[in-house]
Amino acid sequence: MHGAPQALIICSSALRVVELVKMLRVVTKRPVAKLFSRHIKIDMQKKMLEEGAVDVAVGTPNRVLRLLRDGDLKVNRLKLVAIDCWQDEKMRVVVDMDDTRSDLFAIWRDVLLPASKKPDYNFKLRLM
Repeated sequence: MHGAPQALIICSSALRVVELVKMLRVVTKRPVAKLFSRHIKIDMQKKMLEEGAVDVAVGTPNRVLRLLRDGDLKVNRLKLVAIDCWQDEKMRVVVDMDDTRSDLFAIWRDVLLPASKKPDYNFKLRLM
């Protein structure tokens, strides 16, 4: 379904998104979307989500939040939300970084938590 992945992985940086997408494309034949702002215009990502089916989306908190708020990324098919806890060279993870933490929590507070309260909706939240 367009714009509605089954798995959403949230990472701390564009470089980490690219790294995970490369790994995922080796192990899965399913479409994987890269969602980050570095060198990729949001309009291109919106068009990609609108035109093609995406089963796995990997992105940074800011871009994921923006696409969710604009309605281009949908959560109605989500089965898994994974928070990537990879540590950068300063030993920080996505929840430790000032520039990612507030967007990550906004995704939970504004989108995922309300969706999780619907009786017919069920997804798993994992830290990895």
